[in-house]
Amino acid sequence: MGRSRRINIEKGIFHIVSKSVEETKLFNNDEEKKYFMTFLEQEKYKFKINIYAYCLMSNHYHLLIKTNEPNLSDFIKNLNYRYAQFYNYKNFRRGHLFMDRFKSFFIDKEGYLLNVSRYIHLNPLEANIVQKPENYKWNSYNVYFYDLKNNIIDKNEFYELLSIGKEYYIEYVNDFINLYYSDNDFTNDNFISKNNKLIDHYFSDKIPDKKLLRDLMIYYLINRNYPLAEIISYFNVSKAQTYRIFQKIELMIKKNSEITKFYNEIEKRLLIYQEWDKGAWHQSLILGEYMKRRVFALVDCDNFYVSCERVFNPKLRGKPTVVLSNNDGCIISRSNEVKEIGIPMGAPIFKYEDYVKKYNIEVLSSNFTLYGDMSRRVMEILESMCTDIEIYSIDEAFLSFDYYNYHNIDDYIKNIREKVLKWTGIPISIGVGETKTLAKIATKIAKKRKELKGTFNIIGKDDVDEILKKIEIRDIWGVGERFEEFLKKNDVLTAYDYKYLPFDWVKKHLKTPGLRIFLELNGTPCIEMEFYEKPKKTICTSRSFGKDLEDFKDLKEAISTFITISSEKLRKQKSLANILSVFVMTNPFKEGEKYYKMSTAYLDRPTASTSELIEKGVEILKKIYKNGLLYKKAGVIISGLIDESELELSFFLSSYKDSKEENLMKAIDLINKKLGRDSIFPMANGIDKPYKMRQLKRSKNYTTRWEDILTVKS
Repeated sequence: MGRSRRINIEKGIFHIVSKSVEETKLFNNDEEKKYFMTFLEQEKYKFKINIYAYCLMSNHYHLLIKTNEPNLSDFIKNLNYRYAQFYNYKNFRRGHLFMDRFKSFFIDKEGYLLNVSRYIHLNPLEANIVQKPENYKWNSYNVYFYDLKNNIIDKNEFYELLSIGKEYYIEYVNDFINLYYSDNDFTNDNFISKNNKLIDHYFSDKIPDKKLLRDLMIYYLINRNYPLAEIISYFNVSKAQTYRIFQKIELMIKKNSEITKFYNEIEKRLLIYQEWDKGAWHQSLILGEYMKRRVFALVDCDNFYVSCERVFNPKLRGKPTVVLSNNDGCIISRSNEVKEIGIPMGAPIFKYEDYVKKYNIEVLSSNFTLYGDMSRRVMEILESMCTDIEIYSIDEAFLSFDYYNYHNIDDYIKNIREKVLKWTGIPISIGVGETKTLAKIATKIAKKRKELKGTFNIIGKDDVDEILKKIEIRDIWGVGERFEEFLKKNDVLTAYDYKYLPFDWVKKHLKTPGLRIFLELNGTPCIEMEFYEKPKKTICTSRSFGKDLEDFKDLKEAISTFITISSEKLRKQKSLANILSVFVMTNPFKEGEKYYKMSTAYLDRPTASTSELIEKGVEILKKIYKNGLLYKKAGVIISGLIDESELELSFFLSSYKDSKEENLMKAIDLINKKLGRDSIFPMANGIDKPYKMRQLKRSKNYTTRWEDILTVKS
């Protein structure tokens, strides 16, 4: 899943990042930067925005702002639009300058605010543009640290937001420069070591008792959800000692005001030094500064499509069953009985016709209307039992919950499984782990080992390493084919091997994605829950035809239908398209001329209009259509997507947004939603539909059509 949909918060304190499209250089010289700053100042007063920090970089800019009215999107849209118009005119350029949507991060904690402001101040230093932060003049650093006059920055108001005061803030930023950008080896220390050095530096004179300092540090780390194994290893204490220390300090904080005061100071000091921008493994700590320890569960529906069919056709239970892809091509779901026979997932059904006859395998066409509705029912049950849920796919969902609110996690997940099975008839498997990656592994184990009865909690198990030794590297979430090849060349064959790789080697050779997996295997959450459906960056609709098509008219109707489906998806996620691609191909398995052709066209304006896209699609099809061939498959790809709210208007082009065409599309979508798809459709799609897919054994829509509802005979 790619980018999260922005939470609709328009009022508050935000970190804004806006990048140029295709890495275009935003600022070619100081003159352009001056113009941008002029626009920023004007829009600041127009929208009543407080600006606390800014930094202009080559292909993006950072802002730390406070909106006093719900107008964040309008503010950024106006700012980017004005600068884009100026930039394009000056540089004899046209088209979009900024990427589809700006990034906005809502700030609700002081520690987070401090880190963001520090990051923006020191961004040129981080990027190695300058050796000293004061040498860069296109950010807010000098306004704070050298009292440079500036009409944009609301410095005093920023200080009023801080409980630590001006002097402490200056000290905090300067200390960070000394610690992280000097020649010492501080950056090579691990997280615990860094924090220990900070505590020793600031509190050794206040708390000379080194043992007490250590115990306060252990208490802090446990409260911040740092992996227990790391704490035990670093401080050379046992697990039992760790728990005794935690209980002791908790009691001292409650009864001793002096200790409480020291701990609060330590906590404040360490929290603002959290390195949210230094690596994904620390981000979860920052975002959840005051959260209790949370764990993850993955819910996976067993053989989902087959299970859906069995709910309404009990005769299929215990019988080898497969569900085929669109056009009855390949196997996309197998019952356990078929898995034991040895028929692989994705296999073309025609290659296994002998197996079908020999083992009396039931072969069914896919019915995604039914599967989608059954998925919705399962997810609603999960939502009723856990507030934090991420729907990962049609048959998978992540849950996140407070570890300490559930005295017996095993009973909790068993209860979830029983309720889903009872209320929907769908069997599920649930795995629980300290991270999403470990939860994935736990779910695989729950599926494989029948004695577990569909649930497995890997947390606290004494044989975790033994379990990981049995997990092949390709079965780890996030490891693709090329990554697998690289790891195997370096003798990394199992999850256990990956977990115990040298940290420095991981950082050097595996980069951020590989480091994220490494830390997740070691119990440090790096992959956050995503509670909102992400807009797609491209939308593709393609089909294999039930029979080969030769006539251009039939092919045109198919392409028009695919565009209609894609444009509905486009409007649903509130996006506009800039690019349209069309492709056609013959059957590669039949004799005769083999032909595959794709052509791409840029649209005259960003649009989500079905009629506009069909018109352009037919133009493209005319270019690639070759007479006399039998076409087996065709499709369309819509790309160059932008959020409709971030549309940059042009003086020369009319906008699809707020046009009559947009209102018409909304009306058609509403009618089709209420009455069913294709209640209204363009005539270009045709009526006879000779390209219709082959679905010879498709089940009824038992849950979504009145005429298909099962009747019980008495």
